[in-house]
Amino acid sequence: LDAMPRDPSALAILGDAVLELGQVDEAAAIYERLGAIAGGPALDIRNARLAFVTGDRAGALDLARKALIAASGGGADGAETADPAVLGFYHFALGEYARLSGDATLAQEQFGAALALRSADLGALLGQARVHAFSGDLGSAIRSLEAAVAIAPTPEAEALLGDLFTQRAAAPDRSSIERAADRAAAATAYGTVALTRTLSALAGAVYDRQLILFDLEHGAGSTATLDAARAALEARPDAAGHDLVAWALHRLGRDVEAWSESQAARATGAADARILFHAGAIAAALGDHVGARALLAQALALGPGLDPQERTEAMAILEAP
Repeated sequence: LDAMPRDPSALAILGDAVLELGQVDEAAAIYERLGAIAGGPALDIRNARLAFVTGDRAGALDLARKALIAASGGGADGAETADPAVLGFYHFALGEYARLSGDATLAQEQFGAALALRSADLGALLGQARVHAFSGDLGSAIRSLEAAVAIAPTPEAEALLGDLFTQRAAAPDRSSIERAADRAAAATAYGTVALTRTLSALAGAVYDRQLILFDLEHGAGSTATLDAARAALEARPDAAGHDLVAWALHRLGRDVEAWSESQAARATGAADARILFHAGAIAAALGDHVGARALLAQALALGPGLDPQERTEAMAILEAP
């Protein structure tokens, strides 16, 4: 940008980087500069991300729809793309914002459209699995996840796969042989998560937050996990990073500190289902039952925005006397 101040690609990448570092106002200013040079779907989808992380779920959905229409050739400033991977991305993005906003029907429709264009779309497979799991169709969710981990066995996908096998193993209509097979498959999926951590330092850096969250959801909190969460936050000080530290502190019973981090996570308006669930759980631990019920109800209302294990815990806290 020093050499070419109006380079749209460089501006876009800079905006993306500062947004993922939690610098929301700076990202908005960069995207505004970019809009004066080059608009269109690539800018719309970036502004959708900006809207979502500042709590404007409806705005994020509207911008994602606008981006998809333009990328499909239906917008005044968009030309029809011949690249199915590009169009598939916009279908996936709209599906993901729909899922995070609690619209399971739109999410499933858009994930399906993305996969029709590029069958190996990892994000769409994972999103589709989450919507299937929310609807109670564990078989379809597991099949989608098995397709996803065959492409890339990420800790996020493997952890969810293990959770769904564990959930299915507890179903009363499963035979003893089926339950044993499900438990073995869950152990394999969880083992793959553990293996990812040990394979290389690079994998740990790429998947650090996924691995930390796995530890917090599948084992007792530890000071080592808290240290890892704080290191992740230092490297990338965004809302999700503050939320991860808050959850690590909560698992250690340090809820006064956890509440401070939860407030930091929500300072820009970020209000995805996981952040709301974690805030509600921390509020409940602090004895603020009115606030906890409000936060947990908001999280649960976002449907497939929570994974099954998170929904189960949120509901248990909400229903506790």
